[in-house]
Order: sequence, then C-alpha cells, then structure tokens
Amino acid sequence: KIILKIMDGIKDSPLAATFHAAPEAVCAGCHHNSPATVTPPKCASCHAKPFEAQGRPGLKAAYHGQCMTCHTEMKLEKPAATDCAACHEKKAN
Repeated sequence: KIILKIMDGIKDSPLAATFHAAPEAVCAGCHHNSPATVTPPKCASCHAKPFEAQGRPGLKAAYHGQCMTCHTEMKLEKPAATDCAACHEKKAN
C-alpha cells in the first residue's frame, strides 16, 4: 500500500520518475542501509531497542524520525502522522 501510494504521488514528476523508476528504489528511501529489494529487512532488525542504542536510533525513535517526518512533509491527512495504528497493528510490548 505504501509503495503504491508513493508511486502514485511521484508519477507526474519527471525527476522523481527518473530516480525512483523501480519499486526497490522507493523501498530504499525508508529501508536505508540495506540492499535494494522488494523484501527489505524489518526496521527492528537494526533498530531493536525502544530508543537510542549502539549509536543509532532505537525503533520508536526511527519511526518518529522516518515515518512521522515523511507523513508530515508529504502533507498526508489520512492517516495522520501520529496515527500509527491506522496502518500498523498496535503491538503489546
């Protein structure tokens, strides 16, 4: 769903279409520091702790920095940048 929404959002931009022609390139925007693939690793594989650990943001900090920032910058009204459970099942932990 996310990739299709992003691909739809960039379809009218020649620059975006050039640099994001393949879905793997779009995936790499969020799933950074891993090989470009349509099955990227889960965020928790690198961001295992809730906040700062081993010099990198923990899982919640990564979500806040990556997901919320992107939703805000793209001016997405639905789902709201703070409504994580709209797309992702809330986990008990």
